[in-house]
Amino acid sequence: MTTMPPNHLITGWRPLDEPVPCKPDSMVRVIIAVESDNGRRYSIPAWYLNAYPLSIMDEGDLAGFGPYDADECVRRVTGFFEECASADFDEAYRPVREKMLSWQPFPAPPAKSGEVAPC
Repeated sequence: MTTMPPNHLITGWRPLDEPVPCKPDSMVRVIIAVESDNGRRYSIPAWYLNAYPLSIMDEGDLAGFGPYDADECVRRVTGFFEECASADFDEAYRPVREKMLSWQPFPAPPAKSGEVAPC
């Protein structure tokens, strides 16, 4: 079994089949490279969720992302998700819809106020 280094030690773009260091029942911020239907490539902020419980109102978007608990109306999802607006929840997430190419950890902010982050 390969042990992944902590997110802050991973640099550069990683293939989608390389696991994101994220414990079960949690989520971690990442940047993903995507490609639109017309072939344009760009990067977006996203979250990687690992067996994370999401309350669901509409089963459609989350079908196939993890087991559903009818008693709690949650689905434990694993994968890359975008934050989205919701009238029902303070925080809402949906699966990334664009074709995903690769991921990298979200950079940490500088340690001190006014300090420039290293390149």
